[in-house]
Amino acid sequence: MAKTPKDPSNPKSPSSQEQNKADQERAQLNAKFAKYTGSALKVAAVILIFFYIGHWLDGKLGFEKPWLGMVGSLIGVAAGIYSLIRDLQD
Repeated sequence: MAKTPKDPSNPKSPSSQEQNKADQERAQLNAKFAKYTGSALKVAAVILIFFYIGHWLDGKLGFEKPWLGMVGSLIGVAAGIYSLIRDLQD
């Protein structure tokens, strides 16, 4: 986004200092958004990975019901929550 220079005839145009402050706030907001979005995607990925490992083991071991897929999902949820808590403590 292009910065607009201060126009003395327009009292509502932002000063350089005000513009820098707004840019810094926007950058901080974007950094927080990226951090929390990344954390959410990581939780989802961990759950899916553990589910697919359990599902694969169900097929390899010949289970008729997806017990290991469910166990894998639960382990994935626990690992995802643990990862999320560690991310939020930073």
